[in-house]
Amino acid sequence: MERLAESHDFFAGSEVALWNLRWQMAGFSSMSKGVTQPLISAKFADHLGRKGSNAYSLILQRSWKESEATLNQMRLLSVFSIYEAWADETSQELGLSASKHSKWKDLVQAKRPALLSAPRRSIGPIIGPNYRQMADVARRCRSSSIYMPSRLATLGLCYRAFKELRNAMAHAGGTATLRTVTAVNNYHSALKYWKGITKSPPAIGSLSVGDVVEVSDYSVVGLAEVLRIQIFTFDGMVSGSRAAYDASVAHFQSQIRTPMRLPTNPSRREASFVRAWRAAALPAPVKAPRLMHDLIARGLLV
Repeated sequence: MERLAESHDFFAGSEVALWNLRWQMAGFSSMSKGVTQPLISAKFADHLGRKGSNAYSLILQRSWKESEATLNQMRLLSVFSIYEAWADETSQELGLSASKHSKWKDLVQAKRPALLSAPRRSIGPIIGPNYRQMADVARRCRSSSIYMPSRLATLGLCYRAFKELRNAMAHAGGTATLRTVTAVNNYHSALKYWKGITKSPPAIGSLSVGDVVEVSDYSVVGLAEVLRIQIFTFDGMVSGSRAAYDASVAHFQSQIRTPMRLPTNPSRREASFVRAWRAAALPAPVKAPRLMHDLIARGLLV
């Protein structure tokens, strides 16, 4: 989630910087006759060690509205990339197979909205015996005001609406398709259930097929908050699955069959245990000492 905050800081700062550069460029061009690309580069880009600059085409040949639209589109791409990277990283940490990875992506990207109507029931078969030893993360997530399993269905409709806007921008020439319109209408129909999620839902105007697709900076900031809630909630559900934890322990027990004797050397005990845990085809434990302590208490390690 730090990356979402970093993205916000970068694009908010870039918007201010771009606006101020336009102001400087306007003043420079009004005072200088025959403004050219090389002249602009010498004035504004030489100190960066650049041989050229795109400031002429970016600023003097485009309106602020056009520049702002491009910036907001890049901002939208950024937050989706961060969220999708989190989904992939989590799948890797869970050690999901290719088929389960696909189901995980369907769940967290709201490709099948019915899955989010009962998220706890949907997530169990996906993670199976895989478990990240992150009980402290689970407790922190579940105690947060943005841990919202019961609101994932509504949040998912918001996610899909903005994802289809992104797809239209990237693949449909920036115009709304039937998929775009359907996703946005589904999101609008769910806004009556939004109370208690965020102060206000990210705004998307009504669209018809063929309309130009645009997003505002405020709506992308709102989407980033939606993604933060989804990450928090899914992390809490995955990290805190007791059933998955018990299944992992039972699987480890079935592989070792008899209690495992650990080396007496303290520096070798944890490494020896982690190798045995991984040899049982389980993902590397994030909190190995805590897991070892529990398995010793259960009589599985000595």
